[in-house]
Amino acid sequence: MDGKQQGEEQGDIAYELWSILHKHNEDVDPMLKFALDLKSETASQPRPNLQMHLTNKLAALKKEEKEVLSLIEVKLHAKEKLALEMEKFDVALKKLDERKKNIRLHQKYSDNCLKDLTARESMLKLDIIQTTGTPAATPQQWGVFGAAGAAGEGLSQNAAAPNAAAAAPVAAASAAAALPSPAASAKTQAAAPSPGHVAPPQVPQADDTTPRPLGTETANAASPYSAPGAPGGSGSPPARGGSGGFEVDSFGNQTDAKRIDAVLWHLQNKQVKEHDVQRSLSEFEGYCLSVDEAPWQPGTYVHWVRCCNGLLQHLTSSLPVLQAHILRCLIAIVKRWNNAVQTGRVKADGESSITDVFLQNKALELFVKYLHSVNDEVKADVAVLVTTLTTDLHLKDAFGNAGGIHALVKILEQSSNEFVLEKALTSVWHLAMSDANKTVIREAGGLVAIVELLHTENDIILENATIALGYLTRDDANKIAIRKCNGLEKLIATLYYPSESIQSKAAGALWNCASNTENKVVIRQLGSIAALIDLLSSRNESVQENAAGGLWNCAVDTENKRLVRELGGLQPLIDLLSSPVESVVENASGTLWNCAAVGENRVAIRKLGGLDPLLKLLAARNENIQENAAGAIRNCAINDANKVALKDLRGLHLFVNLLDKTKYSVLEKLTSTLWICSINNDNKHVIRECQGFPKLLKVLDHENFSIKEKALGILRNCSTLQENRQALIQCQAVAKLVEILNGPPEKLTSGMREYAAATLWNVARDDKVTARNEGAIQALTNLLADSADAVVENAAGSLLSLTLNPENRDHLREIGGIQALVKCLGSKNEFILENVTSALKNCTSNNERNQVLLRELDAVPKIIHLLKGNNESVIREAALSLKNLAQNEDNNALIGRSGGVTELVRLVDTNASESIRKVANFSLSTLAKHPANKALIPPHHVGESMMRSHRGGN
Repeated sequence: MDGKQQGEEQGDIAYELWSILHKHNEDVDPMLKFALDLKSETASQPRPNLQMHLTNKLAALKKEEKEVLSLIEVKLHAKEKLALEMEKFDVALKKLDERKKNIRLHQKYSDNCLKDLTARESMLKLDIIQTTGTPAATPQQWGVFGAAGAAGEGLSQNAAAPNAAAAAPVAAASAAAALPSPAASAKTQAAAPSPGHVAPPQVPQADDTTPRPLGTETANAASPYSAPGAPGGSGSPPARGGSGGFEVDSFGNQTDAKRIDAVLWHLQNKQVKEHDVQRSLSEFEGYCLSVDEAPWQPGTYVHWVRCCNGLLQHLTSSLPVLQAHILRCLIAIVKRWNNAVQTGRVKADGESSITDVFLQNKALELFVKYLHSVNDEVKADVAVLVTTLTTDLHLKDAFGNAGGIHALVKILEQSSNEFVLEKALTSVWHLAMSDANKTVIREAGGLVAIVELLHTENDIILENATIALGYLTRDDANKIAIRKCNGLEKLIATLYYPSESIQSKAAGALWNCASNTENKVVIRQLGSIAALIDLLSSRNESVQENAAGGLWNCAVDTENKRLVRELGGLQPLIDLLSSPVESVVENASGTLWNCAAVGENRVAIRKLGGLDPLLKLLAARNENIQENAAGAIRNCAINDANKVALKDLRGLHLFVNLLDKTKYSVLEKLTSTLWICSINNDNKHVIRECQGFPKLLKVLDHENFSIKEKALGILRNCSTLQENRQALIQCQAVAKLVEILNGPPEKLTSGMREYAAATLWNVARDDKVTARNEGAIQALTNLLADSADAVVENAAGSLLSLTLNPENRDHLREIGGIQALVKCLGSKNEFILENVTSALKNCTSNNERNQVLLRELDAVPKIIHLLKGNNESVIREAALSLKNLAQNEDNNALIGRSGGVTELVRLVDTNASESIRKVANFSLSTLAKHPANKALIPPHHVGESMMRSHRGGN
């Protein structure tokens, strides 16, 4: 559509305007827009005057134009001013640019000068570290990025046992940080069979050992691995203490201070090159590790505190490479302190321990953080520092509470770096010296992680793992946990590893585990008994010790005792009794003690020549060895052939000779052995001939009840021989026995009372006067009221023998003994009834006063009642007692009235025993003297020939 058509459609005004403008050749589109706008402006007018409207519009436009031109003029003026200012700005920028160039140039000159000056000062500081005092030792670079481990933390490639106790710990501590070795668990006490009843003379039965722990239940206890302290030495971990304690000059103080200032200056000065900082730290580490330096100087404690504070502060802001250097310096400082404490150059005189500085700086928490570092060197160094720092239980527990054990366990579970694993394992077994940490390690999964590392082919890691298990298995819960995670199987497999040091530590861990009852069975089922027996033949004494220790605990189990013999273990154990190493001899003798609790083993030990070396060990200076040997001999002596063999080897002479020269635990076993051997009549003679009786009587003054009881048992057995009874009487044995029986009741066991009474019974066979003169009859009478039947039986038996003496019958009545005997007639024990009725029979023989007393005590019906029993000995003694009582006319009548005649007639007519029938008929012949009784006796019984006299009868 063209403009004309559009104009026509829009109306006359628009068309007219379009026509006018078209003539002036205006653009169509603006023109059309102007026309449309004008039309819109005039649309509200009923009859618009276009000319007037345009005139007004033109005037308005001119006015607007004037205003716009005015504004343009203002802007142009402003532009001119801005142009002038821009010229000024350009000039200013050029000047500033020149200043910038000059400043940068001066900065460059200043930086170069400062670096040069700093380098010169750094060299001076390094010279201080290198040249002041004695030459510094060259620090060792550790682990992943360096050569061998630092002194005191790396595993010796030749980890042979430093002494009889065991091989050196893998991370062998230097003199500056001696670390204790893992301790074996206490050996469990073997259940000892209780003494059984044996017809006189009695002996105790076999028992197992009552093994002692190889050290107290503390983290620093002695162990199956090594003696406490550093390899080759002894002692406990260093105690905490302050500075001071020895004399040095001021030069030493200045040396420490200058070197500390130098290393801190390098850390604090940001202009120092990184390699100079590293060199400074490395040289300072060497200075601290120098063995030629005095370990600590009085008065420099404050400088070392400042040094530790500075190193710990810069630890958090440094790069990993510097962190590793700082950590190694801290390790060196702590080692220096530890060595000073150990050697006594530093004493607790009010100063705090240098380790307190770490606690005040919350360093343990910081170390836990760096155990999670991505840098393996840092993790390894932190592990070493923790091992060096935590020298006492307080610090070990503090690190465990800070989460350090969980961090170490995570390393064991996840790290593939063998050097880091080695250091982490060393730290774990060091921390496991604390009982609390043993639990934390198990709960953190550490026990399982360590067991898994037993599969490694790395000797160092494997050895550290076995050391860690040695510590951990001192805890009872860990002994169970290692079994449940199949750790026993892996540990047993490690016994076959070619390294003797690893064999030793694996055997030590099994030694601990075998104190658990269920573990003993599992260890046997997994074939460990054979493996341990094989290790007994090792040339390494530590292997021998721990293998024998493991067998000692395993042999508490009866089946294991037999298996040791069947697998040929007794011979190597006997061979080890001659070892020059006391700990080996102790464990071998302890194992033989346990094994000798089985009958077949007692025979085998004799046939293998084991009795002689065991006897020789009784003279050992080590009391534990003495006790083990005495225990083994005691068990072996139960065998009759061994009793003879011990006599032939002059063992009894040795036992008697040691009665007054040994501690109570050994004495208890020696007296027990003599008690057992005294069953043999030849041995009874030997004990007398080697002057055993006077020494045994002295033993009765011992405070230990068990020892006194066994000594009395020996005297009781020996007193069955007439020669021995005379010897006992001559050495005042009766008086000593009476003294014991009259002692405080709380100091007398029933066994002591029994054996004393039995000995008096035997002695009374030959001498019935001494007992009365020494007060034995009164003492025995008192025993008739004892609650123990065996005591009453022997007391009544003694009185039975003593009342064969007429004077003793009267004496017994005078002290109330007959009344005491009558009270015993109500006993249900047939042995007591036999001895009591026999004593009463003796008391009433030809003693009218005693006959009357029994009637007055209403004893007659009680004696008649005994005729109704089934025990022939009791019936016989009761019948003879009635026969003696019937000598008194009133008693004779009383017996008849009480049914005594009737019971005797019944015995004559119906009892199957010819002896009983004769005794009953014999008593009836006396009772028939009374007319009333004669009427009760059948005619064919009266007038029968008198029988021969029986014991105690008329």
